[in-house]
Amino acid sequence: MKRVGINRVFIGNIWQDNVPGGKVRIFIDEWWDILHAALKRTTQLDIEIGIFNSP
Repeated sequence: MKRVGINRVFIGNIWQDNVPGGKVRIFIDEWWDILHAALKRTTQLDIEIGIFNSP
């Protein structure tokens, strides 16, 4: 990602009533594992990461 010019990424936890949810629910163990992997990888690649919530 860094090689092709991506310097910043965002993870958004977004909930909408009219959109079906995915298989990984927020704050379950699998969600934390995925978040940790993303944070670790962006650190390795020297990429900024932002996390936000939205209704």
